[in-house]
This record gives sequence, C-alpha cells and structure tokens, in this order.
Amino acid sequence: MTQEQLEACDKEGERIYESLNDGYLAHVLSKQIFIYEDNYDESLLAIQTTPSFNNALYDLGQQLAKILYAKKCQDSYYEVPA
Repeated sequence: MTQEQLEACDKEGERIYESLNDGYLAHVLSKQIFIYEDNYDESLLAIQTTPSFNNALYDLGQQLAKILYAKKCQDSYYEVPA
C-alpha cells in the first residue's frame, strides 16, 4: 500500500475505533464473555479501562480499515463494465 492509502486507512481505523462505543461493547461482551457472571458491569469497566484492551481495540480498528480498503480495491478490480 502507498503512504497515501495507509494514511486513509489510519483515519478510517480511528473512525472505527471511536464507533465502538460502550453500548456496542456491552452488547457484544454480554453475549460472548459474561454469560454466567453476576458482576458484569464491574468486569466490563475493568476490561475497558485497561490499556491493553484499548490498544488491542485500536489495532483491530486499524487492521479492519486496511482489510476493508483492500476488499474495496479487489471488488473494483474485478467489476466488469456493463
């Protein structure tokens, strides 16, 4: 990827990271991790406030942006003019 493409992906990755708000995380984590725990709110807060969780979430957003960009390029490459 060119530097320009990487910069565009960085911005998109930040947008994805910011869109993963507490409500979304609570929904996902409640379905996946804390099915049987009574102290769900405390556990969610502990996970969200740890730097490693936030760093991993940010990295995930960056990688997702690159994958989405590559997918968009692949789709446009294989489109056949009508």
